[in-house]
Amino acid sequence: MRVALVDIGNTYVHVGLGSEKKIQRQVDIPKSFWVGLNEENNFKRLRSLLWKCLGDKPLDGAVVCSVVPSLTPIVKDFLVGEFGVRPIEFTWRCVRWMVQRYKAPPSIGADRLASAIAGAELYGKPVLVIGFGTAVTFNLVDANGVFLGGVIAPGLDLGFRYLHEKTAKLPLLKPAIPKDVVGMNTRDAMLVGVVLGHAFMVKGLIKAIKNRMGWARMRVVATGGYASFIKTLVPEIDAVHPTLVLEGLRIFWIKLAAGLR
Repeated sequence: MRVALVDIGNTYVHVGLGSEKKIQRQVDIPKSFWVGLNEENNFKRLRSLLWKCLGDKPLDGAVVCSVVPSLTPIVKDFLVGEFGVRPIEFTWRCVRWMVQRYKAPPSIGADRLASAIAGAELYGKPVLVIGFGTAVTFNLVDANGVFLGGVIAPGLDLGFRYLHEKTAKLPLLKPAIPKDVVGMNTRDAMLVGVVLGHAFMVKGLIKAIKNRMGWARMRVVATGGYASFIKTLVPEIDAVHPTLVLEGLRIFWIKLAAGLR
């Protein structure tokens, strides 16, 4: 089995090559490459990255999930033109049984559902999957595999960017672990506020969700670009799986091919 797996995010488009057992290769492509696809340099770089990832052998299919509707047809058309496969778009409609208790299924980000599927399949149920991307999402799955909902909060980069853009003098920083809880200069004070504030939010929400559900056990799995970074500050996270969304798309394809829900 050779399936193209595509997760269209707010900052990057994550592309993977899936097999029956795992994701063979993965590449993270800036969204700007796709937005500026008409520019020759962008097209050449994008084409080169995708062929290196997906290889020159025929694909059996493709699955796409997206939180950027304007980019979805561009990516799908590119896969058709370059690789000759017409992608299936993964949405809540593909897993109606999973969202039966959610009040507004069309509003759920497809990436949240894909990561929830993989979290439940690979780490057992119930499970709390936390995605650390542009936004931070908490995605809760019960013992029956039903998606119960969760939390959406600003991500680390948004915190730093907002402070920089909405003030006159605060610099734009990249996440780093502060040396002390009391910042002795502007940079350190910002790191404490954004990074430690973020970590305490995650710790507090994990505790609150565990108390709310009252389950004897619940695995907590982190995914996304800052998952490993936050794990160093939040020991309540049991496991880090950077490619969980792509894994969810891979698992969905396998079950679809087998005629399972």
